[in-house]
Amino acid sequence: MPGFGWRWPLRFRHVPKNLKDQTIHIRVAGVDAPEGAYFGRPGQPHAEESLSWLRKRVEGKVIWCQLVRKDQYGRIVAVPVIPYRFIPLFLGRHWGSSLAVEMLRAGMVTTYEQSGAEYGPSNREEFLRWEAKARTARRGIWKYGMTGETPADYKKRHASSLSPADSSRKEGGS
Repeated sequence: MPGFGWRWPLRFRHVPKNLKDQTIHIRVAGVDAPEGAYFGRPGQPHAEESLSWLRKRVEGKVIWCQLVRKDQYGRIVAVPVIPYRFIPLFLGRHWGSSLAVEMLRAGMVTTYEQSGAEYGPSNREEFLRWEAKARTARRGIWKYGMTGETPADYKKRHASSLSPADSSRKEGGS
């Protein structure tokens, strides 16, 4: 029997059977990707490129997610971390690469700055710094310069044209 104050150094978590081997859709905290086409609206330039980059980076990999909260549409907002290859998986959430920062460094997303933005262990300034470096280096969505509309501007522009039926469908998507 362990002495007073002693406890296990690791907490093992149980994965419910209904979630085991399932894909769980999350919203990556702190970043905003180009909007894809949906409900008859055109997608933004680079939306497919950004999604393709993300798929190549995460498919088939173990990813730790620190759950932050649910957003106004009921989506899970999380901070995904990809463990470094030489670190044991149980330590990956502490010694891993932030997927949001990787996406910003690759120039595939912008920093999410709307109300209720969450950045996890990083902060807004760090995210903006990585975005600025990608813009300067013209990586990803910035390869043709600073022209084009941000995902936030795109959403604002299309929000005024949403019908009530579209806005209720939107709550479950993207």
